[in-house]
Amino acid sequence: MDFVSRSDLGLPPTSPAAYLASTRGVKVHYLGTAYTSRAHDGCAAYVRQVRSAHLANTAENYVDVAYNLLVCEHGAVFEGRGAHRRCGANGSAELNRAHYAVCALLGSSGLTEPPDAMLRGLRDAIDYLRREGDAGDEVLGHRDGHPTSCPGEPLHAWVRAGAPRPADPTPAPAPPPDPDPVEEDLMPVPAVLLESLPGGPELPGGEWLELPAAKDTVILRGPCVYAVTATVALTGVPAGARPRLMFSHVDIATRRRYRRLAVDLPQRAGEVTGQVSASGRLPRGQYLKVQALAELGGVSVSHRTIEGLYWPEG
Repeated sequence: MDFVSRSDLGLPPTSPAAYLASTRGVKVHYLGTAYTSRAHDGCAAYVRQVRSAHLANTAENYVDVAYNLLVCEHGAVFEGRGAHRRCGANGSAELNRAHYAVCALLGSSGLTEPPDAMLRGLRDAIDYLRREGDAGDEVLGHRDGHPTSCPGEPLHAWVRAGAPRPADPTPAPAPPPDPDPVEEDLMPVPAVLLESLPGGPELPGGEWLELPAAKDTVILRGPCVYAVTATVALTGVPAGARPRLMFSHVDIATRRRYRRLAVDLPQRAGEVTGQVSASGRLPRGQYLKVQALAELGGVSVSHRTIEGLYWPEG
């Protein structure tokens, strides 16, 4: 099971949705809008986009993304509200208490036929909620008991058939053995990065700002391999500020910035805390920095923690 937790998504680890001890089972949903097939590295960003849209829906007054789990076309299972949390997607409070909600990233146009990898991921999600959330045996579509076309005909046909798990793809043949095996070098011991810094600058409205580290704004200098997480607390966040965090590589000589994926922080006013994670190889001649952005002024950094591991090269 390829499970992407809330922390992996840069979200608070626990959903604020109401606790739910158990359910009769799981209801399967789809997006119900146009959805285009995409590379897997774009799926996490789309899940965060769905969550942001739900939080912005004042009519429904969602406290989080409506679904307990979401499944992409590649079979990865993304944690929404998670197990033992009441969903907000089934149509009424009573229906939300009766079943968990699992949403396939599948559209009413564009990508409409669930590939086998997605169906395997949906089975993984159902089994996960049975194992971790005390879900019962029922597997239904959103339309079962509620007037809607969700989850679409192709996916509902699979649900009516008992939601069977497709056979795993045939593995590629094993490569021939190496006639002259050589002893591999052991993985070097990583260095630990841990900075916890109180206070911080005020963010200029509408502009990315490099956040200070312990000595300057540089977190790491290449060459190295790294896996780091930044936790940033903001104060004075006005409504509509849309705060975001991002790691980036900066070329020392040219000052060219190689931006990585930006993460939206919780969309609420007042005090906001969020995380952004990054991993990879930082080439020689580049710095790793963390940046913050708020669309409106008056937002200040009250605390930031940067932690992780890195392996120097050369």
